Amino acid sequence: MHPPAGAVDVLNIVEAGIPFTSVLVPDYTHFYPKPKFEKNPILPVGKGYYLDTNAGFCDGSVDSWCKRQADNDCLLYGHNDGRKGIFMDSYCGWMVTNLPEFKHGFIAVKIETWHPSKRNPKTKDWISVNNERRDLYDERGGSFLRSSQCMNGTACDDEGRQLKAKVPEYCPEFKFEFAIDGKITSWDHKEYMEHMGHIQRVVEIVHIVEDPTITGGVEKEIEFAFRITGCKNEKTMQITHIYWA
Repeated sequence: MHPPAGAVDVLNIVEAGIPFTSVLVPDYTHFYPKPKFEKNPILPVGKGYYLDTNAGFCDGSVDSWCKRQADNDCLLYGHNDGRKGIFMDSYCGWMVTNLPEFKHGFIAVKIETWHPSKRNPKTKDWISVNNERRDLYDERGGSFLRSSQCMNGTACDDEGRQLKAKVPEYCPEFKFEFAIDGKITSWDHKEYMEHMGHIQRVVEIVHIVEDPTITGGVEKEIEFAFRITGCKNEKTMQITHIYWA
């Protein structure tokens, strides 16, 4: 991988006299503080979330090291064209996180809503939240239901890019729920869309909260959790970023 004698040494040019730091195992701790997790989770941690990723460091930069998994025939391919993240659907349960250095009461989540149905390999064959396979009686209809709308409170096939594929609709029972330190807020589809910002073609940001009174201006670590319910594993989303301040 080193340039031959007499060739232009791009790495030396990029370094500009400063030792180059490898990005194979990047260290973000100097600007991404780690949570301390001093308390046990308030809400039950969901079991259905699946991390979909590529081997390497795929940020599109000149020194990225991407697409080097064992099934790749060409280790010099190195393409950065892939949207990866954490798959979730209504069977996943709660995504529970801790946000350190939370002070100003602002939280937003970047979620991709355009993925195909049952794209989450972990829940593809599940019939209930966290795969608990409970039969709960629906007194209104007099029938048994196997779906997340009944639950109160509670290896990946790469299909490649699917351009202009039909996006699965939201089911009538869809809800987006989030909790800050255990306090749950529930939005139906209309309320959810009121907080959804479509920034550009495939960039969607859910504005969760902007309330300084949550902390009273005192910096602290909080538990932030969210989930979707009602659509079984038919409506698949992918989480890519959580922003807070």
